[in-house]
Amino acid sequence: MKRVAVVLFALAGGAGLGASGACDDTGAYPFQARPLDDTIGCLGNVAVLDIIAGADPGLGCTPRCFVATQADEAGDFIVYGTTMCGPGPQGYDSSGQDPRCAVALGAVGRTDLCTGDGGQTAPPVVDAGAEAGEAAVDSSVDSPVDAPADDSSDAAVEVSTD
Repeated sequence: MKRVAVVLFALAGGAGLGASGACDDTGAYPFQARPLDDTIGCLGNVAVLDIIAGADPGLGCTPRCFVATQADEAGDFIVYGTTMCGPGPQGYDSSGQDPRCAVALGAVGRTDLCTGDGGQTAPPVVDAGAEAGEAAVDSSVDSPVDAPADDSSDAAVEVSTD
């Protein structure tokens, strides 16, 4: 929490001296998710959707979908997939009604990440015996998809409660 307070102090230009001392010890954590690439159906780099008060509940919960309720600069409402536990971020729809949520949840289940060359790590498996257009998808979860990858292209947020 002290590190968060220092960052907030620095962002406030030093005017937040009293605010940095007013922080309590309950902590805060980044709510992490990965944006869906609508074109190929994989998940992009980890993004922080919100900073939530309380102890970090970690990753590994049931996959969830969040849709931004405000459009980005391009006018799109971004869909995110995550296995982040705990309460969801403010400003996102978690109803699952957006049809893209099914794609995002499938990508989370397969740990299907977008690659730098325009590909993906675990595309949906198409059953050769299925009718045209019907894909059999293996949605087993091996590890939390929203855990930061080892490569340096993922956004990293360091929060310490020391």
